[in-house]
Amino acid sequence: VRDRLDGYPRPCTIKKAFSIVHQVVIYGALFHQPGMPSTEEITTAPLLSLSVKNFFYEAYLPPEIREEALNDRRANVWVAGLHNLPNTTVFTAEICPLRDENIKYAQLITNLGGESSHHHILDDIHGCFTINAL
Repeated sequence: VRDRLDGYPRPCTIKKAFSIVHQVVIYGALFHQPGMPSTEEITTAPLLSLSVKNFFYEAYLPPEIREEALNDRRANVWVAGLHNLPNTTVFTAEICPLRDENIKYAQLITNLGGESSHHHILDDIHGCFTINAL
């Protein structure tokens, strides 16, 4: 169970040990990566525009804890390291401001010797799995 930034662990109700053998990331918000091309290119998109992405970034990482969180392995996948991760499948959508940081995530896992596969959905938006299911 991931502990909060305040350092106090959350109560855990899991009684038996388990290991994650595969993770699936569907246009995940891994961590704010300023300057990524998709962030610069996709400023107005349905469901997840740059302003909405920034709203969530500000809400989850308020300025008073941001500097600490940027260097905290519990809050930043890039600081935690990408070694010893389970097999990973990453889905990205072409019209999504999170696209490039997710592509980078899949590539880094592979470059570090892990197993990852990346599936890119052309000409579709963030949230396309949900919308197409409706």
